[in-house]
Amino acid sequence: MQIRYIMRLSIRFLSSILLSGLFFLLWGCIEYTITTQVMPDGRLLRTISVRGDSAGIFRGLFRVPVDSDWVTSKRYEQQRGKDSITSSVYVYEARKEFPDFNALNSFFYNDSTFTDHISIMADLSKKSRWFYTFYTYNETYSMLFPFRSVPIRDYLSDTELSIYQAGDNEIGYSPSGDSLMIVTDSVRRPVLSDADSARFKQLRDSLEHKFEAWQKINIYNELYRIVHKAFEKLGRSAGMANDTDAFFHWLDSARVFESVMENSDAFVQEAAAFYHLDPRELKAADQEGFDMFARKFRVSAFTLETYTNRVLMPGMIVSANTHDKNGNLVAWHFKAGKFYASDFTMKVVSRTVNKSAVVLAALLLVVITGLILLRLSSRRPDRSAGG
Repeated sequence: MQIRYIMRLSIRFLSSILLSGLFFLLWGCIEYTITTQVMPDGRLLRTISVRGDSAGIFRGLFRVPVDSDWVTSKRYEQQRGKDSITSSVYVYEARKEFPDFNALNSFFYNDSTFTDHISIMADLSKKSRWFYTFYTYNETYSMLFPFRSVPIRDYLSDTELSIYQAGDNEIGYSPSGDSLMIVTDSVRRPVLSDADSARFKQLRDSLEHKFEAWQKINIYNELYRIVHKAFEKLGRSAGMANDTDAFFHWLDSARVFESVMENSDAFVQEAAAFYHLDPRELKAADQEGFDMFARKFRVSAFTLETYTNRVLMPGMIVSANTHDKNGNLVAWHFKAGKFYASDFTMKVVSRTVNKSAVVLAALLLVVITGLILLRLSSRRPDRSAGG
């Protein structure tokens, strides 16, 4: 469905809500470092380190384990801020060994339609080829945005989405193509004229507005669905016209996203005002539905959380979709925006030498060489028998 009204909220409206008040308290700056050591026999040693406010680390998007079968520890570490002031930060760490990736998925993956935590799916495959054994490890963070009536591809192409998800230092502008692009080599970033810089900003703003439109149409569709269900329970659905555009325009005009900062029932109240109904009556008609909407909206807000996902592989790294490689250790550094509108998969391939195959090949080579030499020696004429 297309929106036929003008978007009036600022760019990244959910993001701006986050930067103050209630959402900042709920979604403070939390740093996750997740380390997975892949064993040659398929076992996975998972270590989760969380840095942040001690009262907030269990409220974040990542499921922080507290189960008794995890080895946990707590400590305070000194850290120096940008203003050179040293302070203490709370660190919570949990470690557990899983027999295989399926066991790990049983803890971190949730196949329900909605969860308050990130749903993570891992996969490990092992293939032997002559002298090497190859290990392929994948870990996917499922799409975070919980309102999904309209796919992101209806608003942004795959290329546009990848550009939107990239960091500021990874985006450039091509004057010849009049388009945004991912810059892989910052040294070769073209110097832009004032006109090109203005065009660059215009194209980025266009992406922002498309992304906003996608967010809003999904959130508004979900709210309208719940309101319609509440009307059915009140026995008034027959009187509801096909007025989604007017309803959505009303929500925009009321600046409901800004209002929800100070009033968690802002969506309900504006919906009730549009249909001339008591908000308490409307909410009571489908309390469960409105509560679920509030939970989803909380998750849909951009967070200040940062993630470092590290994987320690057996053998030598062959390939990985990250530039951060050190020996047999690879790492990805990202924020929630990386998996906000689509799944984000981290992949690494390593290989080990099959020692038994090498030894067997060496022995075979020795045997073959011996046989060849023996055969050659047997063909030589016996000069001692000559006259």
